[in-house]
Amino acid sequence: MKAVILALTILLIAGCTTQPVKSVDDHAVFNTHNSMTQESLGKYIHKAAQQIGWKVTQDAPGHMVAEIKPRDKHFVAIDIYYDNDSYSIHYKASSNMKYNAEQNIIHRNYNNWVSNLVKTIDSIIFLNS
Repeated sequence: MKAVILALTILLIAGCTTQPVKSVDDHAVFNTHNSMTQESLGKYIHKAAQQIGWKVTQDAPGHMVAEIKPRDKHFVAIDIYYDNDSYSIHYKASSNMKYNAEQNIIHRNYNNWVSNLVKTIDSIIFLNS
């Protein structure tokens, strides 16, 4: 009986470390001057991502790829698409993050990192508008 309870507890704890993959779609930016360009939004996104440890590369106008590799054990890559008034963030790749494409789940830290990136981008835009 103790073995069954222990096994169920371990499964419950393991299940709590994954969540549905967070996507950000067409997140509107707040700009008091209403003069944001795609280029300026890209600069703010790039600055915010670097500030919190993401490595960013420009893939094409309106699209960049950001990667983070905390503690050399985990790796995450995201696509960031943006125009002059909104941005979107989508999962691209990962390793050691318990990603399951069929169930669309990933380790909860992924969602925390994406949420933190959104907060940082919005903060930098607000401070510079």
